[in-house]
Amino acid sequence: MDKLLEGAWNYGLPGVFMIGSLLILVRFGSWLGLNIFIPLRDAILMHFIDLKDHMKKVDERMSVQTDITRTLIDSQAQVVNRQDQHSQLLQKLIDRSAT
Repeated sequence: MDKLLEGAWNYGLPGVFMIGSLLILVRFGSWLGLNIFIPLRDAILMHFIDLKDHMKKVDERMSVQTDITRTLIDSQAQVVNRQDQHSQLLQKLIDRSAT
């Protein structure tokens, strides 16, 4: 357990602090006069906007696929019902011909 905590402390927290510091510089860099971070900030924002648009498209595709799957399931259920009706009719015909 001590090794696990030591590993988390040595590798996990500095990484979190480094990423957090970078995000703070990117977010508030223009206020501090560090205009070099503005293109980086814009690139990060564009990445998340593109990701959001991509996720919307994926959700739309999943919706269409769900609708198609429902239609196929309904069609299959209708086929099974028709097969049951046909087998019942055949059974009635067999019963009538036997008597």
